[in-house]
Amino acid sequence: MSDGEQSKQVVLRLINNVMNSGDIDVIDELLDDEFVNHGGEIGGTPPGMTEKQLFKRVAQNHRDTMGDLRVDILEAIAEGEEVVVRSILNARHTGTMFGMKPTGNQLRFPVIHMYRVRDGKVTDHWECRDEAEMFRQLEAVPPPLVQRIKGTNEQRGHHD
Repeated sequence: MSDGEQSKQVVLRLINNVMNSGDIDVIDELLDDEFVNHGGEIGGTPPGMTEKQLFKRVAQNHRDTMGDLRVDILEAIAEGEEVVVRSILNARHTGTMFGMKPTGNQLRFPVIHMYRVRDGKVTDHWECRDEAEMFRQLEAVPPPLVQRIKGTNEQRGHHD
């Protein structure tokens, strides 16, 4: 099996076990201790927490707030250590997410992930998801985005 194929198998196992089966603990096995999530989270990594621990907490949060969560992998391309996955996230909004109470709305939006895998462990992750489509489906604008927009308007001298 080529290096690219081995890297792809690690990533597909991560997605299928964590997101589709809810086995959050597989993160401990598949992510390197020095894992870096380049997309990061709003607010950054809390003090005293590693990016690997935060990734695990966020994965659990996804499982807790999005019922019937399923990631459909449309395409996975690997070359050496690099793996790119094009997917569709399918779920129902069943828990508080981004400060928004559950709507019960169905979610279906595209996500592209890029991973770096070394020695059988994911060392790096980048993500691009269609958040505009996600929030359109939720029929809401999340409080952090409202704050960001208000902050921008206040900086320009506009007030609500």
